[in-house]
Amino acid sequence: DYYDLVELTETFLSGLVKELFNSHIVKYSALKHGTEEQTEVVMDFTTPFKKIDMLDELTLQTGIELNGSNIESAEALQEMIDFCEKEGIIVEEPKTTARVIDKLVGHFIEPSCINPTFITNHPSIMSPL
Repeated sequence: DYYDLVELTETFLSGLVKELFNSHIVKYSALKHGTEEQTEVVMDFTTPFKKIDMLDELTLQTGIELNGSNIESAEALQEMIDFCEKEGIIVEEPKTTARVIDKLVGHFIEPSCINPTFITNHPSIMSPL
């Protein structure tokens, strides 16, 4: 089941990092976004990994109530588009619900995922299958 796969993934990655680096902590040097400046990044592969519920976090960050029952409504889409425009988040045409949510996740959630993180409970509208 889902929780078994999460635990299996955590165990695998944590164990692999421990085996390779003799520690769950990995340091590397990366370019700061948009600059030539080097910055040290520290990643911690200690379990359990952080888990972020996608819609709960987007609701918290945007103030737009996003849940399973309203996520595909025209009203929710327009509210998210208006929010993106107000915040300067560029969403290319066609502005579909999946595309707008993806941009919001990229703006609000992904930048905080330095250590291994599971972004969970993706709405089915985000699935290409």
